[in-house]
Amino acid sequence: MSSRPDTLRTDATGSAQARAGYRWVAVLLGWIALDFTMIDRLAWGSVAVVASASLGLPLMALGVFVTAFFCGYVVANGLGGFLTDKVGSRVMLAGTMVALGFATFGFSMTPGIAAGIALQALMGLAAGGDVAAAVKLITAWFDVKDRGKAIGFLLTALPCSVMITNALVPLLMHSLGWQAVYQILGVGTAAFGLVCFWAVRDAPVRAVAQRAGKVRLGPLLRHPQYLLLLVAGFGGYWGMWGFTFLVNALMVKRYGLSPAAAGAIVVWFGATSLISKPVVGYLSDALGGVRKSIMLVIMVIFGVLTVTFGFLDGTRQLTIGAAALGFVSLAWSPLMTATVAEAGGKRGAGLSTGIANGLWQFAGVWSPAAAGLVFQWTHAFHAPFYLLAAGPIVSAIALLWVRDGASIDEADPVDPRA
Repeated sequence: MSSRPDTLRTDATGSAQARAGYRWVAVLLGWIALDFTMIDRLAWGSVAVVASASLGLPLMALGVFVTAFFCGYVVANGLGGFLTDKVGSRVMLAGTMVALGFATFGFSMTPGIAAGIALQALMGLAAGGDVAAAVKLITAWFDVKDRGKAIGFLLTALPCSVMITNALVPLLMHSLGWQAVYQILGVGTAAFGLVCFWAVRDAPVRAVAQRAGKVRLGPLLRHPQYLLLLVAGFGGYWGMWGFTFLVNALMVKRYGLSPAAAGAIVVWFGATSLISKPVVGYLSDALGGVRKSIMLVIMVIFGVLTVTFGFLDGTRQLTIGAAALGFVSLAWSPLMTATVAEAGGKRGAGLSTGIANGLWQFAGVWSPAAAGLVFQWTHAFHAPFYLLAAGPIVSAIALLWVRDGASIDEADPVDPRA
């Protein structure tokens, strides 16, 4: 007859095994959610030219729907992070997917420009809680020293969604029409929301009770470590988005490459950026959760390679340079995301992630515009790359004062009765 201690040990072992198995299910669910969000967002780029005719939208105004989604998404990030901390990742992910699915389906029936702008803004508002909910889910299921690889895999959703969108949306559009594309995406997104409601568990049983509590915005925005992380992340995305949006046009202009040849070079940028996130996340975990030092080194290399790219010549050099830049351009992002989430403390991982993700979105707007103006003024191929390199260099400087594991709980401890 087994003793009570033996029974307790058996139960504990079974619980640990169940947790180890489920936590990667949680990562997969978050990854699929981010894919749906990005595909719904990016689909317009593939259908815009065809859809503009039926909507009476001038070709020069095709970007207005992209802007509408962006505005809704940025506004919703902070609110989505706040709600994630209050209601948990399960309810937030499910609600985000269902609401986004309905809004996406509704866009297929838009009668004109005004309604389309409103629906795209609504889609952005609905999608705004995706990253915060997914990251908070990972912080609940993975210990600090195991989060790097998990978030690294999660963040591969962005490049994967780009590939999925470009592979599937044009085929669906030509076969069924652009309205059917949004109807299929809407139904699929909402259905996955129901899957999330059924399958997502906010945390291991013993940690569920810690989910709710007072979310502290003031201490978060006053915490110097969090502010430094906001600057560091913005600088990294400044360099990455500026390069992504401008490099094709700059190579065509400077070297006379065809768009296809320039695109073949940039494919290597995307491929290496895809594999770098889980690789660096795994490295961080293998070193015991070290993040600051790895991020700092990556940012310095990122800045140097960005400047160097402006002086390369020939297809082979440009291909090698793009591949190298691709690896470092987002290799820092899983570590930054994990550190930002932890800076929010036990109660505020969703809020800290939501605010950061919302702010960092602006790097993708301002950086390409600024670098494009520099090229227009100077007509020098290398000049924009100096401006883009300033982003990761500023990030490296900010990271000098960051400490691994810094949290607002240090200055504003959580009340155990909260």
